[in-house]
Amino acid sequence: MVKSSTIKPRDWLVALSHLPGIGRQTLRMLLPYLSSLNSNHYSFTQCLPNQLRITPRMKKILNQATITFVQQVKLNLENNGITTITCLDDHFPLLLLEIPDPPLLLFVMGNTELLSCPLLAMVGTRIPTSYGRQSSYQLAYDLTKSGFVIVSGMARGIDTQAHYGALLAGRGTIAVLGSGVDIIYPNENRSLYMKIKQEGLLLSEYPPGTEPRRGLFPERNRIISGLCHGVIVVEAAIRSGSNITVDCALDQGREVFAVPGPIFSPQSEGPHNWIKQGARLITGIDDIVGEYPWSPIGHNQPENFDCCKENEVNLRQLLDIIENKQLTVDELCLELAIPLQAMIQRLLSLELKGEIRRLPGNRYERVLEQKSLTNGPSIINNRED
Repeated sequence: MVKSSTIKPRDWLVALSHLPGIGRQTLRMLLPYLSSLNSNHYSFTQCLPNQLRITPRMKKILNQATITFVQQVKLNLENNGITTITCLDDHFPLLLLEIPDPPLLLFVMGNTELLSCPLLAMVGTRIPTSYGRQSSYQLAYDLTKSGFVIVSGMARGIDTQAHYGALLAGRGTIAVLGSGVDIIYPNENRSLYMKIKQEGLLLSEYPPGTEPRRGLFPERNRIISGLCHGVIVVEAAIRSGSNITVDCALDQGREVFAVPGPIFSPQSEGPHNWIKQGARLITGIDDIVGEYPWSPIGHNQPENFDCCKENEVNLRQLLDIIENKQLTVDELCLELAIPLQAMIQRLLSLELKGEIRRLPGNRYERVLEQKSLTNGPSIINNRED
């Protein structure tokens, strides 16, 4: 059994997500009370203020959240090779913190370092043409070779081809599931699931054991786009799940790319519609890479791109730039000509030291000495802005 002294607020958050009837909205309401938990608390309800109004049904559910329950959840996850990333962790994907209704925690299996790489989503119909299969496979392969990591939903059709193309390129891929991370769906993708588990990353906001159902897939689509800098639509009907992902991407301020197809093909109607509405028409990866000038990607030298460590930037220089301006991450990357992940690492380091603060719209400003934060910024508060 896991020692109670090693239990942290993040572990209570993970355990609460396992309780029936506890969804994102309830977790968000309970989040502020996690910080007051310590090893002396036997149950979660001990940290709730008396004036907090919760229904008898909800109190009955929360009474199940005891230290024993938290220990058991943690042990079960460890035994099944499942790790968690919560909004209380420094390494939670920063792009996800920007989106409306972000997930508060992620269950993952595989290589979590992929989350630190530049990510692009690829989505499309479950019934692709041979042209669609070839396009998604080749684009995923070429983009992966160029340093991007492809994110998709492991559905049959375009998603499957995108994952296989990325895996062939040898840099892994990320599958965002509409079920528990331990559930294989569709079953025909069992071999793909196992390969991604070994060479890529499986990710879900739903607790292990959650079976796939219709309402979960539109929810997970916001994570597919939210993780990424852009979304590529290969083939899709006018009314499809892919269009939900595109809508999410636009709401989140992500770039949308669309692959044109035959004008008489129903599968081309979705991409053509988005192109008419301003999506970037692409015929190759040059049309995509050109949209991200902060990326040091070179087509002929993809091996030179290191997601986490390349192009160190002087922190003092960064502070000097932010001192007189409120700039976004992308604007800072352009001004200093360094990769996104190198910039995010520095910004997070400065934010945790209380030297800068993140504003709505993912802009950053310098915290002047007289306004310095005693205990550093709150990731939770930043997300709630």
